[in-house]
Amino acid sequence: MFLNRKSPLPPPHSCVIVAKCLAACLLALQGCVLTAAAGEPTGAPITGRPVAGFAKLDSAVLKHLQRWSIPGASLTIARKGRIIYSRGFGYADAEHKVPVQPDSLFRVASISKSLTAVGVLKMCQDTKLRLDSKVFEVLDNMQSPGRQPDPRRNDITVRELLQCSGGWVKDDPLFEPKLRDIAIACGGKFPPELADVLAYASTTKLDFQPGTEYGYSNFGYALLGAVIERTSKMSYEDYIKDKVLMPMGITRMRLGKTVSPAVGEVRYYPAPGDTEYYSLLSSAKKLVPWEYGGSFLMELIGPAAGWIASTPDLVRFASAIAGETPGTPLTADTSKLMFAKPDLPCWRDKQGYFASGWEVYSSPSGQMFSRIGGMPGAVAFVVHKFDGTSWAVAFNSRSTDQAKMMNEFKKLVWQSIAAR
Repeated sequence: MFLNRKSPLPPPHSCVIVAKCLAACLLALQGCVLTAAAGEPTGAPITGRPVAGFAKLDSAVLKHLQRWSIPGASLTIARKGRIIYSRGFGYADAEHKVPVQPDSLFRVASISKSLTAVGVLKMCQDTKLRLDSKVFEVLDNMQSPGRQPDPRRNDITVRELLQCSGGWVKDDPLFEPKLRDIAIACGGKFPPELADVLAYASTTKLDFQPGTEYGYSNFGYALLGAVIERTSKMSYEDYIKDKVLMPMGITRMRLGKTVSPAVGEVRYYPAPGDTEYYSLLSSAKKLVPWEYGGSFLMELIGPAAGWIASTPDLVRFASAIAGETPGTPLTADTSKLMFAKPDLPCWRDKQGYFASGWEVYSSPSGQMFSRIGGMPGAVAFVVHKFDGTSWAVAFNSRSTDQAKMMNEFKKLVWQSIAAR
């Protein structure tokens, strides 16, 4: 049974002395659970080892969760690949008062694109694919009966899908309301088959000539997942695990499920005011939370938005890509290619741009790369700065103003790092 309304966080403890004594006893223990004392914002638990110089950050994160009505979060910070801070805040399961642990698994939404991009570039590095390969020459059997694709589809390259310049931007076919329409058009099977969704959506008219504009596209990354499978003769998930994550020592990241959580995965909660929607798992008009089949299906969005991860592993991933820890599957030249500015009019004379699966900001001081992911019930962010600082955060609810919520959170983390 899934949550269909926002449950309030428990009130603060009424006994300051007991709370402080418990905190003192547990302070040195790894994986401990601390509870805010009276006068602190939420009474929510904090897990993980306290770190000298970060007490104000602990308190600020709790206040942030309360301000934005988010049950739980995990935050990890590293310097030059070494984790210096990793803590869980609030609840992984608010109804049963299960605390978030530092290594709890969260949906990371569009950070999944970064994984897919590294996988594609690894394949190019191994000469199994070229950036200028025509996508629909690789996917030569992608047809939808009775539908004729836009002839410009044949021009789309792997590079253009990586850089979100493939030509599709409107009516995202991997999410409601388009996904239900596609399922009905493909015979009314619920849940729809990914192959049917990709084939049908790839016949829709392009919004612009490939390679001429930027248009953020989940669908483009879903196609890249199909390219990986066709070229590697492996499942997309197995390829990313074996060729990208395993060399980094990352073993717990995986594709998530719509209604079957992994061991250690949090529950997901609606933002205040969210309504339920008809389930994509069934043709029957059954209302479910958006997070659990009312807006998307995790099984269909893997390469674009379907991974789950802990924040320590997100930091390990970013640190390895930056070359600070062993195991990166990419050479320095391939990494440079991944972060290069696309030759598109919208990015000219801009310090910030979307590269292959990453947002990149280049300045005279150096380069910073990051990725944010947001979907109903989840927001995640990972960043690596040129000075060797990496950090990642994940939340188990998405606020009604994601941009403002995340800007406030980024500010408090950067300020805490600078003040330490």
